[in-house]
Amino acid sequence: MSGKSIFDKLWERHVVTGKEGEPQLMYVDQHYIHEVTSPQAFQGLRDVGRKVRRPDLTFGTTDHNVPTVDIFNIRDLISKNQIDTLAKNVAEFGIDAATHGSERQGIVHMVGSEIGRSQPGKFIVCGDSHTATHGAFGAIAFGIGTSEVEHVFATQCIWQVKPKKMKVEFVGKPQRGVYSKDFILALIAQYGVDAGVGYAVEYCGEAFEEAVADWKNLVSAPDATYDKVITIDVSELAPMVTWGTNPEMGVAFGQPFPAIKDINDERAYRYMGMQPGDKAEDIDLGYVFIGSCTNARLSDLELAAKIVKGKHIAPNLTAIVVPGSRPVKQEAECLGLDVIFKEAGFEWREPGCSMCLGMNPDHVPEGVHCASTSNRNFEGRQGFGARTHLCSPAMAAAAAIAGQFVDVRQLAEVQ
Repeated sequence: MSGKSIFDKLWERHVVTGKEGEPQLMYVDQHYIHEVTSPQAFQGLRDVGRKVRRPDLTFGTTDHNVPTVDIFNIRDLISKNQIDTLAKNVAEFGIDAATHGSERQGIVHMVGSEIGRSQPGKFIVCGDSHTATHGAFGAIAFGIGTSEVEHVFATQCIWQVKPKKMKVEFVGKPQRGVYSKDFILALIAQYGVDAGVGYAVEYCGEAFEEAVADWKNLVSAPDATYDKVITIDVSELAPMVTWGTNPEMGVAFGQPFPAIKDINDERAYRYMGMQPGDKAEDIDLGYVFIGSCTNARLSDLELAAKIVKGKHIAPNLTAIVVPGSRPVKQEAECLGLDVIFKEAGFEWREPGCSMCLGMNPDHVPEGVHCASTSNRNFEGRQGFGARTHLCSPAMAAAAAIAGQFVDVRQLAEVQ
């Protein structure tokens, strides 16, 4: 009989009732909320006179709508209402929160780990599709809808059907200048954005170290079985850059953009103003964005600062850096990273989701190409008509200096 994977073990720990293969009631250890998907859920509680069952297991922060310059001057009335409403709701229902402008405020997927609420073995949900980020801590984590947010508020549980299991193995030693962002972009480019649909994905490699005694028990058995296994050798992997309008439309640096294979490719090329045969170095960049929940950690900012130190961004290019949380911003400033960026011509902003999505004042102008460390490159994601190219912090920083994408493996500053 095959052994159990870490996902099997965690899932079994949290089943309240129900049979596998059918909807099961799962206990939620940590519920994160933000200003966009929680207002209707709170109102639903009021409408029927319910309370939040476990306010101590709920934590809120404002991130999607917050300005990163002159942060309390919120001109969009919908954004201001959502931010103010979250502050009112958490106060009314007794929920701890990093409200707008507070010392802990930042992107929910960074704040949760910084304050120690995301831990191995937990079952974590949030009304946000990027919640799977917390799975990196040896937890089960996923995004939920607003109606489910209300259900978790009221019961601290959620109905779910156990998904299939997929294992993704990254093997080999990466070249200098190739990072985890390149790993995931290469995976998506090769297998598609829907490769993980219906699966819980376990990522593993050749250098996993257990952290604590309990966590050591939360590893997959050597003979655990999976519904799907993907193995990628990163030793020959080059830095990745997307050319199109979803994350799977990406190529290794130096490779030409692919031929048109369907109407989606045709539309993407038309929207992006590119054509088959072009290369990443041909893109006429106008913006560079270093930030978002994917790449606004202190380590990301340190890497980018190392590349831009003593240099200056290219003419006619706008570059901004947005730390993922206020603690990260403060730590970076203690290290002098803000000075390095500002002397290089970057704008140093306050924390928030910022230019990852067009729900705040930070937009890429229509028709302008942006080298972005964010997570999605859909049409209009960074603003109406914005053209987004996903890449690592190293690639974005180097592009800001050169004015175009360059091969960071050739830079002396990267390791």
